[in-house]
Amino acid sequence: FTETFSTNVGVGIRYNLNDDYNASLRILDLGGSTNKPISYSTNTDLGDFYYYLNLGVNVALTQNWELGVMYTGDFSSDASAHSGFVKLGYWW
Repeated sequence: FTETFSTNVGVGIRYNLNDDYNASLRILDLGGSTNKPISYSTNTDLGDFYYYLNLGVNVALTQNWELGVMYTGDFSSDASAHSGFVKLGYWW
């Protein structure tokens, strides 16, 4: 919009080639009497298509300093994820 204020918007679709996720955890039971490992495994189904949204705002505090806030959301029929960050940048 101006030299001190700018935005960033992005939308799109991603196709997931692998529609499930397998994870396993193995912990050695050192405190027990058998010392056998404890195992845990799970399988999670993921969506085929993910829709994403990116939103960002940047504000120039001075000629060299910039402050920005960013949000990213991933959405599908089986899962969703949200993330964000704050950026403080110095340009020289």
